[in-house]
Amino acid sequence: MIILRHVRYTFVKVFLLRLSLVLSFIIMQGCGWQLRGTENLATSTLDVSAGLSNKEKKRISVNPMYAADQRDFRQIFNRLLTSNEIQTSYDARISLAFEKEIVSRRAQAYGSTGIPAQYLLTMSMNFRLIDKENPTSNIERKVVARRDYDFDAELVGAKDREQQDLLNEMREELAQQVFRVIIQSQRK
Repeated sequence: MIILRHVRYTFVKVFLLRLSLVLSFIIMQGCGWQLRGTENLATSTLDVSAGLSNKEKKRISVNPMYAADQRDFRQIFNRLLTSNEIQTSYDARISLAFEKEIVSRRAQAYGSTGIPAQYLLTMSMNFRLIDKENPTSNIERKVVARRDYDFDAELVGAKDREQQDLLNEMREELAQQVFRVIIQSQRK
């Protein structure tokens, strides 16, 4: 009889443990819990040369022209060009004219108090690629990056920092999208 009680007690204990694990997973998924940085893993690296040979890289030279307020984007894009061994010069075959980056922040979800609890950040930029050797292949494009983040009014300083980090990630993504357009234009 004592053994039977012990077996039932162990069975109930294991059952409750499993049930609590299943319920915790359901609750985490239902509340919108997510890991930051799990999206766009392919764009997290600065080497986006898509298998260009060294000969092809040396053939490409770029003259980027930035808007006056694009200091952060300029640093990121120049670092991308340098890491991919792409030369920059004023008399380059390819000129890139970047327009001002546009950032918008829109509330996506509201808390019980009516204050926004989640925002969607969108950054976009228009640019023109001008090929001096092939004027018919000039390209005008708009590149866009989006991120969402949770907002807590009690942690304003930390959330402002998170927003700045997200904006820098978005600039990196825009730079990589522009770089891919350059690579595609040279392969045609």
